[in-house]
Amino acid sequence: MSKAIFRHDEELKILRVKYPGMLTKEEIIAHYDELRANRNFHRNIRILIDCRDSTFMVKPEEVPELTEAAKKAVREYVFVKEAMMVTDPYETVIVILFEKGINIPNYRFKIFYTEEAALNWLL
Repeated sequence: MSKAIFRHDEELKILRVKYPGMLTKEEIIAHYDELRANRNFHRNIRILIDCRDSTFMVKPEEVPELTEAAKKAVREYVFVKEAMMVTDPYETVIVILFEKGINIPNYRFKIFYTEEAALNWLL
């Protein structure tokens, strides 16, 4: 069971996802499983993922599993754009490995340190 908090921001027309506490490989895969399975999400979706209060428990060697989960999920969409906010150097490395390992025409992903920067890119 994912502990992610999903909230539709009607004003900005984005999906906000917040991860409190420890963030594991399983949690991230659950995020992409939810994205793949949920038919209520718009097929052109913009997602703001807030991991600023998270502690990544993901190892570098687990990143390919995460990219595969993301690839499966975005097949169900016309376009997916995700902005992820982090604050920790280790988390930054993991997210950059993810970003470098994924190359899908209908998927854009970028790392940010502030909500303002993430929203500027996302919108």
